[in-house]
Amino acid sequence: MEGDVNIQSIIQVMIVVILGTSIAYLIYIASLNYISSSLAGILTAFEPVLAAILSVAIFGLKFSFIEIVGFLLVFVSIFILEKRL
Repeated sequence: MEGDVNIQSIIQVMIVVILGTSIAYLIYIASLNYISSSLAGILTAFEPVLAAILSVAIFGLKFSFIEIVGFLLVFVSIFILEKRL
């Protein structure tokens, strides 16, 4: 039955958590040795923008008006942060 929780689904979730979150976070922390923390903060601000772009490119999702406004606000904030550095 679809939606059942079994040992295979638990293992799959654990793999996603370990590979998709933990390892990525450790790589991010290690990268701070090579870039400034302000640059790391700016790059982190691009994450939701990149996720949105990839969701359109890969899954064919469409942006709503409020998502476009949010997208623009992120870009404006990144631009402001960049000018302060």
